[in-house]
Amino acid sequence: MISVLVAHDEWEIRELLEAFLGHSGYYVVTVPNAEAALLMMDVLARPRVVIIGVHLRCWPDGPWLADRLRNLYPTTATILVMDEGTVRPADRPPHGVVSYLIKPLEREQVLQAVEDGLRWSLETEKAPL
Repeated sequence: MISVLVAHDEWEIRELLEAFLGHSGYYVVTVPNAEAALLMMDVLARPRVVIIGVHLRCWPDGPWLADRLRNLYPTTATILVMDEGTVRPADRPPHGVVSYLIKPLEREQVLQAVEDGLRWSLETEKAPL
């Protein structure tokens, strides 16, 4: 079973993502902040995809976590969740971010982003160093 880690400070978003992904066969673990996400990475045997809230209430924030994960776990895909209008589609994602999810979240949007992240993770893992 493929594991997905969700790091978001809003419990409603964590529950929604857990429902969307859990019903699609993913093993989902949710945490409220960046520090807990880093602790869970090894517990979950380095999940292939991590979904991160861009504005975590406490420092460190989502982009920091995405960058940290890229440095520590270079084949883990990171996806940022943000409010509409936070980023323009033409903007380049921060280092380590594979995709964006824009609230309000829709099931198909979430599943597509996770599938894209899984594909990216597998391709990155197979790429020559």
